[in-house]
Amino acid sequence: MSVSQHSRTPAGEFWEARPVAVTGAAGFLGSHLCEVLVGCGAQVAALDNLSQGSPANLAGVEPEIEWVEWDVAGDDPAPAALREAEVIFHLAAVAHPGTCRDHPECARRVNVEGTRRVLEACPAASRVVFLSGAITYGEPLALPLDELHPQRARDPYSLTKIMGECLCWLLGTTRGLRMTVVRNFSSYGPRQVGDYVVPGLIRQGLQEGRVTVRNGRPTRDFTYVEDTVEGLLAAAACEGLVGEVVNLGSGAETSIGTLAQVIAGLLGGLPIEDRGEPVMGSLRQCCQNRKLCRATGWRPRVSLREGLAGTIAWFERELPTLASAAAKELSQNARQEPGGGR
Repeated sequence: MSVSQHSRTPAGEFWEARPVAVTGAAGFLGSHLCEVLVGCGAQVAALDNLSQGSPANLAGVEPEIEWVEWDVAGDDPAPAALREAEVIFHLAAVAHPGTCRDHPECARRVNVEGTRRVLEACPAASRVVFLSGAITYGEPLALPLDELHPQRARDPYSLTKIMGECLCWLLGTTRGLRMTVVRNFSSYGPRQVGDYVVPGLIRQGLQEGRVTVRNGRPTRDFTYVEDTVEGLLAAAACEGLVGEVVNLGSGAETSIGTLAQVIAGLLGGLPIEDRGEPVMGSLRQCCQNRKLCRATGWRPRVSLREGLAGTIAWFERELPTLASAAAKELSQNARQEPGGGR
């Protein structure tokens, strides 16, 4: 299963020869988005500073994209590829809540100031999709979460995303941008690395022969990356979503315990341990995706079991390479003097 099934992409003809810029293009979601855009005939400019993403993620489309190394929160002026694009997907962010807690100033600089810089560089009347997140809703007052649910920031990540949304409406109005804010739920799939629940449980199962969860009770709305990318493209091509906020999620509520059971089963029936630790973050999440479905005809197509099987297959192929890269990074860090830069 692969996001390269371009014939499934809604409004594929919309993208033919269209100049498109993607920030955060070398990351997990950005690289999949670039692949599908290339497959639909778009002229893709891939922007990233490689602080979190990897050029390897774009290896499959490298000859067909314009690669631009650019830091959204840096001092260099915006590249021409961004200033001339007709459609801009702004995905670049410090996207892990734990990293934002540990480095709040970095989160503000990238997620807020970086967003301002991108929006100020977008051409007037261009179509801009800003990737926000379900985390901005906080603890749900009712489920499923719809777009009218109040946003209740309680950590640096959700706060910076709400501030980014506010900038979208402020600068979108003053600069004539055709904005859509997409609140993404828990996307997962090949190339997602780091301290996220799905890759974390898969790595653990493959390396340790067991699956351990901190607490199996919390629920999340897991969406396979193929469905997420199709949702982003559908939203961007829909005139009815200009000036709107829209949720992007599967609409299925799955507990962490159930997620662990499916992963353990796919890995051959591994033992599962639930530590029952205190819950961090929202106890429950489930996406009301009716607005996106009605506006665009988009529907999630990949079941949790299918998506996890595809993700596991990717990790089985790539885990030796990922482990080698992690060991090299640890070695480099160990050689640094205290306080030294990388």
